[in-house]
Amino acid sequence: MALLEWGADVALRDAVGRTAFFQAVEFGFGVEGHEAYPKRLEALLNETHKDYEVINAGFPGYGTLQELRYLEEEGLAFRPAVVLIGFFAANDYKDNLRATDRYKLVNGFLYDRKGYDQAVQARQVRSGRLQIPFKDWLWARTHSYRFLADRYRRLLDGVSSDDRKSERNIALKTRSPQIPALDQEVFDITTGYLKALTDKVRAHDAVPVLVMIPDIKMVETSEEWWSPSWFALKEFAEQQDVPAINLGPVFRDAHLAGRSDALWYPVNQHWRAPGHQMAAEFIRRELFRQGVLPLSGDD
Repeated sequence: MALLEWGADVALRDAVGRTAFFQAVEFGFGVEGHEAYPKRLEALLNETHKDYEVINAGFPGYGTLQELRYLEEEGLAFRPAVVLIGFFAANDYKDNLRATDRYKLVNGFLYDRKGYDQAVQARQVRSGRLQIPFKDWLWARTHSYRFLADRYRRLLDGVSSDDRKSERNIALKTRSPQIPALDQEVFDITTGYLKALTDKVRAHDAVPVLVMIPDIKMVETSEEWWSPSWFALKEFAEQQDVPAINLGPVFRDAHLAGRSDALWYPVNQHWRAPGHQMAAEFIRRELFRQGVLPLSGDD
């Protein structure tokens, strides 16, 4: 989770009575801090109320357990009034199966420890290629290497520098055509973490809200591809009496209207600034519609 600037989301009330939100799922890759949806949400709320603060507690690679630990160790110190728990089904289920100490720091970047070591070993048996530690050193220190590495990848894939449609097609190649089954064991582990998180929030007089965040595969493919997981998560929220905000339909409608290229980066598949803005607008509406925040004459 990153304090108010993409995992669990938390809203807080500080000593002077202001309300703040801890956003812990959407860190905001590719946009400035003020463009990520937590700050956009804060700006929208303060158009009429002037007393909200939104804190983005999103950290790349965090799963639900890490979000719970962060809330316990750091987040509760902000005395939250509302906690928005962002859930990104594209990788949060998988992240919740991994060890919490799975990362290693290399040249200022966090890497999955097991995957990094395997990649290093595989590269060592292949001649004529830069060794991964040296590549990481270059990546961390030179903009020219990043530029050239990106153009080299485009050359291999046959993508021009301004061909966003081709970039999107490359991303689509990696998508499974099969409908993923919802693994009950994985789901139970995840909902166990979510229950612990929501219980912790309520124990500190705050309101937990589950925000279901889609990835581009969900909005560009048939609903049957992703709906079983979403419905199960929504049912869990209802059983726990936790308000839930599903961003899937609004982004699906935008895709059907031909707006995906404007809302998503084509390769890394994170939101562009307009995508963050649309998410913030929908979250704001739902917070008032579901009674999480009190309505005023302007809402």
